[in-house]
Amino acid sequence: MDFQPADNLVVKDRPNGYILEARIPWAMLVGPNGLTNKPPVPVQLVGFNVFANDGDDPNAPSQEVAMGFTGRPGDWGNPGAWATVQMDPPQAVSPPHLKVTRQTDGSVRLSWPTQATGFLLQQTPALGGTWAAVSAQVKVEADQNYILVQPPASTAFFRLAR
Repeated sequence: MDFQPADNLVVKDRPNGYILEARIPWAMLVGPNGLTNKPPVPVQLVGFNVFANDGDDPNAPSQEVAMGFTGRPGDWGNPGAWATVQMDPPQAVSPPHLKVTRQTDGSVRLSWPTQATGFLLQQTPALGGTWAAVSAQVKVEADQNYILVQPPASTAFFRLAR
């Protein structure tokens, strides 16, 4: 798995040092058998250890400085001495904004970002009513999903739902 530091690493300069925040994909965390560990569940405690090497010359992989942190006295290689972290539950994903635009031919274009995957466009004639999937084919233009619908004779409400 390719780790892109620019997308997953933030270093904050502080008066007494640095704060390093890293988002590490779970698939990169492998056990001693070389297999990816089972993903944690929310609020599970997980053993955690940080070990950093510093080598300023990427062409000469010599170690200049090494630092380890376990959180408890003991050997860095002893999981019993490691600190623990609690895994936070995933945050709720907000549905994307649905954009409504009247076209010159009188139809209505409903669009939303293509990166919002897993959402289904639904409609209902009245709030509090039953929602049904919109049957029109979803098309893609640039970074937007869209459909064109003819305006109904009466009121219609639309939403994106999972």
